[in-house]
Amino acid sequence: MIKERMRSRGFRRRGLAVLFLAVLPGVVAGARSERVLRNVKIGEVVPDFFVVDLNGEQIDKEMGKGRVLLVLFVRPAQEASLDALKIVERVQRDRRDSPNLLAFAVSTKPDSAAYFQELAAKQGLTVRIAQDPGRKMYGDFGVIVTPTTLLIDEAGVLRYELPHMPVSYERKLGLHADVLSGKITPEEHDALLARAEEGSDRRHGSVETRLALARALLEGGDLEAALGTVQALAAEHGESPAMAALRGTILLRLGRTVEAAECLDRHAGVSEPPSELERARARLEIHRENLAGAETHLLGALRRSAEKGPVLYELGLLYERMDRPQEALARYREALGGIYGDGF
Repeated sequence: MIKERMRSRGFRRRGLAVLFLAVLPGVVAGARSERVLRNVKIGEVVPDFFVVDLNGEQIDKEMGKGRVLLVLFVRPAQEASLDALKIVERVQRDRRDSPNLLAFAVSTKPDSAAYFQELAAKQGLTVRIAQDPGRKMYGDFGVIVTPTTLLIDEAGVLRYELPHMPVSYERKLGLHADVLSGKITPEEHDALLARAEEGSDRRHGSVETRLALARALLEGGDLEAALGTVQALAAEHGESPAMAALRGTILLRLGRTVEAAECLDRHAGVSEPPSELERARARLEIHRENLAGAETHLLGALRRSAEKGPVLYELGLLYERMDRPQEALARYREALGGIYGDGF
């Protein structure tokens, strides 16, 4: 009945998918947004907030007066959030002599206290981890991705923001905390930051830059050039799961399904596979007409991805293909709601 109704409405079977494409082309392409927060910009005073930590104690904006706030927005069961928590723990530990630094994490998911209590005990974390009642702080700040790290000065002004886990995250975070705490001068901060970025570029720039080039070539439709780039990179450095995911996706686009399967199946046993590998394996299963297997991989990708929009969109397309239109519409709405708020 639902299927026939949707057919009778012409384009509406993919209407919301078309809307999603029109409004968020960068998200669908998998490009990371340049925006960090929807509602606060660098140099602006942050909104009032209060959150409650795992011990039931409140943390609010008033406590930040005269102190530097290091705020980390995290998501449970996300590898990047765990890595960021460990780094914030080290940054806090290494600056015990800076009493004006207050570091805490905020979970963007309700009812995650038990998860973070177990995590803190297992990892020996002392950094305060708070719940955000009703996701109010999350919404007032307009957090787009997790993890996101903010540094707020003693006057409550947002000074630095770090989305995701950029190269030299720990070094940059420490330098930002030190300049705001007065341990180093702005000139020293800028010089040390430039040196840290230069060192990171030497270590990682070649691989990351060429991977980005391959992705750009893929998005631009130059599939053979994209394939040549990622194959040369894998030959030089060994094929990482991220490289395999990209190469498998390109091969699928070229119609070379057997080669794509060989490439992706070699990484089938990876524990905690990255989101991009799960998405590539889902595309392979769609080619195999194993839609249930594709769903399993996309749900795995959704759990591990810092950017939910592209994965939710692919899930929506899959559910349409599986004649599950209600779930498809729900996934599209979730994807848009993550950007524009739960009221979309």
